[in-house]
Amino acid sequence: MYAQPPQEQMIYQDGQVTVTTARFVVGPTLYPIRGITAVQPIVIPAERGAAVIACLGGGVILLLGIATRSLGFGAFGVLLGLIGVGLWMAAHPVYVVRVWTAGGQVDAVSSNELVRIQTIVSALHRATMGM
Repeated sequence: MYAQPPQEQMIYQDGQVTVTTARFVVGPTLYPIRGITAVQPIVIPAERGAAVIACLGGGVILLLGIATRSLGFGAFGVLLGLIGVGLWMAAHPVYVVRVWTAGGQVDAVSSNELVRIQTIVSALHRATMGM
């Protein structure tokens, strides 16, 4: 008699990502769980270069406005500084599920939601460990 293979069990599903004991599916891409050698959450920091430039430029223009007693320069400097602050606050890091297979590393899923990425990584760890 032959032993039946274990049934595939659902571990996580959110509409875009599915993790079972046999498969990791992201959109149209399927990764067999047996082919995954490592999984890691990655944080890509927010891009804030434009915000820094806008704030610094606004500060310089504001100082020029004060030095020349120009209300227009001063107001434009303040406005540019406020735009920089807004850009800074609007920038968010991107969280990624990085998967290693025999073919190399792949950034399989990205999201602005850390909890979602942590949940997917946890589900993949459970799947690769055989639940």
